Amino acid sequence: MLLCKVIFFCYYCGVKLFDNIKEKLGTFNLQKELSNSQREVSVQNFDTAKVVGFIFDAEDSSKYQESVKFIKSIKKKGIKVFGLGVISSSENIDALPHEANMRYFSLEEINWYGKPNGKFVDDFLSINFDMFLDISLIEHFAISYIFASAKASYKIVNSGDKAEYADFVIAVDNENSVKNFTDLIVHYLESMRIK
Repeated sequence: MLLCKVIFFCYYCGVKLFDNIKEKLGTFNLQKELSNSQREVSVQNFDTAKVVGFIFDAEDSSKYQESVKFIKSIKKKGIKVFGLGVISSSENIDALPHEANMRYFSLEEINWYGKPNGKFVDDFLSINFDMFLDISLIEHFAISYIFASAKASYKIVNSGDKAEYADFVIAVDNENSVKNFTDLIVHYLESMRIK
């Protein structure tokens, strides 16, 4: 029995070590890619932005509904919106409603060190956004990669790993609802006076 515990412990430590190495390599490659691109920051709100991108949780039903409702409310302001929903398994993507400018990405669609790959992600990252919002409330390297790589003048996120790539960070607990987070986004952006 002790031998089984020792073997399990060694296996667990090996897996954790390998995961840490993959994450470090992923972060190194991301930093290298970002150093080769220049991004000009320009403060935006919903009065000045013409094209807004969102990454959101499409797995959790309530977060999905809150996210889509928020995105549609921004679209009603006459802003062109693009959304990328994140889901854990590609099997479930076909069950999601497909709307114009809304695509889905599975966390299975990554290379060996966690970089997202796939046509939808590449197409999404080729868009020039005035503003990009991560309303997913998910900490995952693939989402951090998408957020960091998005071509956007102004990036907004909750506090966490992605904050270093953001221009505006709103501290919320990841257990909070998307509605609480998006209400705070609207509150702060409406209070900004942009000349």
